[in-house]
Amino acid sequence: MLANLLGCGCVPPKRGPSMKIAKIRAVRPGMSLVELLVTVAVIAVLVGLLLPTIQQVRESARRMSCTNNLKQIGLGVASFTNIWKERFPPGQYKNSNHPTISWSAFLLDFMEQSEISPTWAHVVDATQPATATKLFLTQRLNTPVNQKATATKIPSYLCPSVSREHESRDNDRIIDLNADGFLDPTDCEGFACIDYGGNAGANWSYTAWSRYRLPEGTGMYPEKNGVLLNDSGRGLSAGVPMRLITDGLSKTVAVFELSGRGVVGSDRRGLWASGLNACAIGPRAKPSDAPIINPTTEYAWNHNHYESPLFSDHPDGAQVLLCDGSVHFLSEHTAEAVVLGLASRNCGELVSPGA
Repeated sequence: MLANLLGCGCVPPKRGPSMKIAKIRAVRPGMSLVELLVTVAVIAVLVGLLLPTIQQVRESARRMSCTNNLKQIGLGVASFTNIWKERFPPGQYKNSNHPTISWSAFLLDFMEQSEISPTWAHVVDATQPATATKLFLTQRLNTPVNQKATATKIPSYLCPSVSREHESRDNDRIIDLNADGFLDPTDCEGFACIDYGGNAGANWSYTAWSRYRLPEGTGMYPEKNGVLLNDSGRGLSAGVPMRLITDGLSKTVAVFELSGRGVVGSDRRGLWASGLNACAIGPRAKPSDAPIINPTTEYAWNHNHYESPLFSDHPDGAQVLLCDGSVHFLSEHTAEAVVLGLASRNCGELVSPGA
């Protein structure tokens, strides 16, 4: 082959140091500081626009879940009234001991949960912790034998929108109030909470402040004009019969939102098992212009005794379950007269949830 190359006059390349091949690369200019700042600003604007939308979508889902909770409670109420001759459960059930047991305890057998069931079974020694989640109705609510049941959370009794909890409550249970490292059932420590209240009626003392009078312009609401009375009746027959709801099932509140509560001293209204979560609608509040829907937490919790506002962490209002099983959202702008009219069962007000 070399000879052929020589014969044709071609000279092969000389062997020498390795040849360097220069590679030409395209030079790309970097992003300037101004461009970087503009990009960051655009991203920030987009996030600012999208975040409220995302939050609204999440709240919409949480509110729908809360609505389903109330519908489940409504189904439980309907099943109870069918069995107990069209009679609602008592707002409080009282045996020979205190504290009283809540209306919500008697709905558990009719709701989509199987963890807890109230029972009339005899207990040999109530001081021994229970091995099962049975709520023994013949015993004191705050005894060790009921501790496992009362500490069990009921998902249908908890609103997913809750963001503000009373200082006595954490993660939907009552905390160790005296910080001794032990959850004492006699002080309701460890008890699971509820974000709904039973409607004991329109608060007559609230109307005594002349904020609202009956439609005729005279008189005030009578006591015990609600459905789940804050009255310690003995036996399930103490519940309000449906025939006494003369204003109409579709115009009377059975259960309303009252979220985030815990305990204040001996006031144990934030517990699902406690009969004290049945409240009259119309808050005891000073100043007297505190709204009847979504006041500040100070008036919704710490000053709540027998009387109560509607309260939730849903924007602009709270939900109610009517006696016919329907669920409605009441805006914070709902007239006070409408709220009180829906709270009473037998005072003849011509009001509806959409008023």
